[in-house]
Amino acid sequence: MRIAITTLGCKINQYDSAVIQSRLEEARHCFVPFEDGADCYIINACTVTDRADWEARQLVRKAKRLSPRSRVVVTGCYAQVSPQEVVGVPGVDFVVGLNRLDDLLRFVDQAGPLDGAGRRSIYQEVRRNFLSPMMLAFDTPIPHSTIGKRTVSNVPAQALILMNDPFVVEQAQAWAKRVLSSQKKLDASGRIERLFLEALARPPSEDELREALDFLKRQAVAYGLAPAEQHRSEALWSDLCHTILNLKEFIFLR
Repeated sequence: MRIAITTLGCKINQYDSAVIQSRLEEARHCFVPFEDGADCYIINACTVTDRADWEARQLVRKAKRLSPRSRVVVTGCYAQVSPQEVVGVPGVDFVVGLNRLDDLLRFVDQAGPLDGAGRRSIYQEVRRNFLSPMMLAFDTPIPHSTIGKRTVSNVPAQALILMNDPFVVEQAQAWAKRVLSSQKKLDASGRIERLFLEALARPPSEDELREALDFLKRQAVAYGLAPAEQHRSEALWSDLCHTILNLKEFIFLR
């Protein structure tokens, strides 16, 4: 999950934020700049002055503008001293006071990407004013009224979405990270076989294995990777995972 954390206040708050980030990185979450749009925002706010409280509320609103479907967590002494006030701020999803780091980590782990409540996608939250561009491309019904039959189409926008949508790119990266972090010491061919088994429930053919290995070599040259770096490069293996997610066999059911 992409997480953005910002800190308002003293060095103690800054230290707490560093601890939160370290623990979440251990759980394989990635951190992005606040402005880049995140799945979850953590605002560690002080309450020394009224202006500090106002700045925290402004950051909540800004987070929701940048990423409307994100989850916003407010922690720090502001959340500790005035929890009811913070709960009432529009856009706040979770308030956690001081010395409750485990509760914060548990909430983030359960939030899940994009939808934010650990739901399977079949139960995904739908907001009529913020429809998913990816789902719209794949003919999701417009939720303003009931629809008796779902439209079926096959248009270029669908292929473009699968190549460029942030959610698809993120899932390819997460898949690559999981394969790279596996305790099994697999060579490149072994990793490719594992990817095919997970995506298509079958091993790759000899031609597919050869093409995948050639793809990795070409991408390694494009990235300027030394041979020793290729086996642990997240970017390299994310590209291969992204390619597999775009296979017709993966997209269409037979």
